[in-house]
Amino acid sequence: MHCDISQFPFRMLHADLPPKNFGPGSLARLGRSRLMASVLAAGLAALVCGTSGQATAQPSPPETEASDAVQPAPEVPAPDEDAGEAAASQTENEPAGNPEVEADIAKDADAASDVAAPAEPANEPAVSEPAPSQDAASEDTATDTQPTENADTASDDTTAPVQPEAPSAEAVATPAPEPEPAAESKTLKIATWSGAFGEAEKSVVIDRFSAEKSIDVHVITRDGKRLDLSKGANRGGLDATELSALEVDEGCKSGQLAKLTSEDLGSGNDFMQGSVLPCGIGSFAWAHVFVANRDAFQKKEPGSLSNVFDSKAFPGKRALIKAPKFLMEAALIADGAKVEEIYELLATEDGRARAFGRLDAIKADIIWFDSSAAAMKAFNSGEAVFAQTFSGRAFFDAARGHPVDIIWDGQIYTMTYWGIPADAKNPELAREFVRFATEPQQLAGVAQRFPYGPTRTAALALSKRHLISGIDLEPYLATAPDNMKNALALDEVWWRDNDEVLETAFDAWLSK
Repeated sequence: MHCDISQFPFRMLHADLPPKNFGPGSLARLGRSRLMASVLAAGLAALVCGTSGQATAQPSPPETEASDAVQPAPEVPAPDEDAGEAAASQTENEPAGNPEVEADIAKDADAASDVAAPAEPANEPAVSEPAPSQDAASEDTATDTQPTENADTASDDTTAPVQPEAPSAEAVATPAPEPEPAAESKTLKIATWSGAFGEAEKSVVIDRFSAEKSIDVHVITRDGKRLDLSKGANRGGLDATELSALEVDEGCKSGQLAKLTSEDLGSGNDFMQGSVLPCGIGSFAWAHVFVANRDAFQKKEPGSLSNVFDSKAFPGKRALIKAPKFLMEAALIADGAKVEEIYELLATEDGRARAFGRLDAIKADIIWFDSSAAAMKAFNSGEAVFAQTFSGRAFFDAARGHPVDIIWDGQIYTMTYWGIPADAKNPELAREFVRFATEPQQLAGVAQRFPYGPTRTAALALSKRHLISGIDLEPYLATAPDNMKNALALDEVWWRDNDEVLETAFDAWLSK
């Protein structure tokens, strides 16, 4: 058989070649292209001059493009259960309002109650730089695939060769134009909390924003020290970051954080009180709570803090965290103090004496622990009938099947905020991100994966059930209306200024 390449429709071999049929005069251009050179070496020899006498190339498969699913797969990697424990002590204190890091439902889908033990973050979160974030459709995100049709591979002209036109001498001699350099794409750098909560933020908020804006987002994980946003310190070029209430307060006063406007709130005015600050927008609230073993109190169920501090009516051991923060506030509320006067009372010797008096009533039944994880371990084993813990941990232990009843009376809540450093490299894009991150859909998506309370009423309405366990979330969300009836907002600025005094007084009481 005679092989005449002038009779072959070369465009069939690769969609990147021009639509006109390949002719002898095109060899000069072909030799200057790596792609065309590979076609000469393999395609012409195998397809054109093969034994069949007819060359037919298969169209390249269509490219797929991950779309942003409304409900990504809910699994998030379980964090180290001991990493960054935080409770009411120096070693375990929720760092200036930093949310506790709690484990997600275990990946074994056969048992919705199989939950990895949670943990809270360390005192003063740190910033460590990981590798840049992956594509918006991560393994935690359910995606749809949409084929992107290639015009050349989809051409009808793929079955029969067409007689080529003779190329002109000018066409042969003219070199191919140099490609224009691609425009530099923007990269947004964002710092989030660590652990399962941070993973939920990434899969629901960050990956979706990256896909919607077609930009790269680098994620930095905070896990140990406070951010230094002073002038010249933001060398990492952070554009937006999650912050505690104390960090927002101090950063705003020092000018390290950008002031936000009403436009940064997006649509709606349903943010809860305290969630909108001059330099930060609150997204979620977590809470310090007490839990009761429902099996131990089947005849009379405890439902208030006064019950927790009443050993006669509700006998049994109390697993408490050995630190004044949270515990002193709870003791005053149990003694009948109004939530709006708690910190005013704790600032006085009489107020502190009142709190210690209430603690004296249960002192003989207290088992002290250094962390909420240890306290809940004692609770789950039956060693204690009450325990001091945090809302997220309580949810996961309940999901494991433990008889956990949360006592929401006197919950002490605090929030995590989004803020923008004053020297952010992409301030306008950062503002877009903050608006996106605090939209009801994103807030609900995170809450369905990690049960912190959204700060917007519209998001609460969307946060129905946990995506893996199927558990109704309302009884476990700190911001649900029924759970906020006698709630106290943690005053982190007050604790910064009075921590030493309270620690000294608490140690003196313990020694008695």
